[in-house]
Amino acid sequence: MRQLTPFVASAATLMAAASVTVLGGGSGTAAADGNSSVVPLSSILRGCDWQIKPWVPSQTTGTGFAVVGRAGNTVTADVHMSSIIPDIWYGVRLVEVPRPGIGCGAGGPGVGFGQLYTDDAGNGSVVVQAPVMQGATGAWVSVEGPLGYSAKQLAGDFRTSDFVASI
Repeated sequence: MRQLTPFVASAATLMAAASVTVLGGGSGTAAADGNSSVVPLSSILRGCDWQIKPWVPSQTTGTGFAVVGRAGNTVTADVHMSSIIPDIWYGVRLVEVPRPGIGCGAGGPGVGFGQLYTDDAGNGSVVVQAPVMQGATGAWVSVEGPLGYSAKQLAGDFRTSDFVASI
């Protein structure tokens, strides 16, 4: 049986990903030029190519959405989650498409990565940014957690964009 590997990155990997900027608190706006989309996040696991990975259940009970947009040469996702697992760190990826046969790990071309922390009610938000990858026409968001699990097992709680937002 084939195992899925989560995108969860270590703190050292995050620090090495200098091309990715993460703003805390979810207080920013997704796009200064007005080119943004509100994207619902559903309990669907997707691969780097945005294709659905069937037969992988999620523990998710809450809701989430992201405001995805572009301002100049930066793609931004303002991610908001509600009523998910409380007091937990989640990994958040902003993935630009099309992907020219490359992965979508933290710090990769066209990938922004951040961490979202949920409060005691299971609510949290984060703003994730990345430089626009050459040829990118859209972007989607993946939220996966809890962080800290073994790299060989898929965490049980995940959400991905319902559609690819144009950038």
